[in-house]
Amino acid sequence: MKTLAILFIVVAATMAHPSTYGYVALHPFSFPYVSQHSPYSYAGYPNIVPATAPAVVKSVATPYTVSLAPAYYAPSYTANQYHSQDELGQASYGYDHPGQSHAATRDAYGNVVGSYAYVNPDGKEIRVNYVADNNGFRVSSNDLPVAPAVPAYEQPAAPLPVEDTPEVKAAKAEHFNAVAAVKARNLALE
Repeated sequence: MKTLAILFIVVAATMAHPSTYGYVALHPFSFPYVSQHSPYSYAGYPNIVPATAPAVVKSVATPYTVSLAPAYYAPSYTANQYHSQDELGQASYGYDHPGQSHAATRDAYGNVVGSYAYVNPDGKEIRVNYVADNNGFRVSSNDLPVAPAVPAYEQPAAPLPVEDTPEVKAAKAEHFNAVAAVKARNLALE
């Protein structure tokens, strides 16, 4: 009898749905597909609208009104996360929450390809795709900053050559005459 009870407990534990424990498990066949959501996700409580009309209870002897408090539950949402890795270092990981998500894959050489998205405070969805490999880190996004336009630049005209003043012209002529005299004297000595 004890053996049957233990067997029943083991079978029940192996067949239990992981979402009853409040965590997200990885679907065993989701590794190649990074955008696939895990079927074992925590769904939370359903959205229940509170009762708006109070319940009225009257008694014959003493009439009074009883207002029942509305029942509120936490808002429901689905959150997923996953990580899968093999012995070569290849991995696939990511998460998906309301308002944000991330998915990435890494190959055996360490190259990473991924994307993430979130909603900024202005309510715009920002999507970013990236690649990190031996060529560096490259990003593409719908919200990259744009540099200001470069104003048109006109090449200035070349300056005019400098004109020598009369004093400089006289000094140059005197210098060239002295050099010519020294050259003539050196030729005579040879």
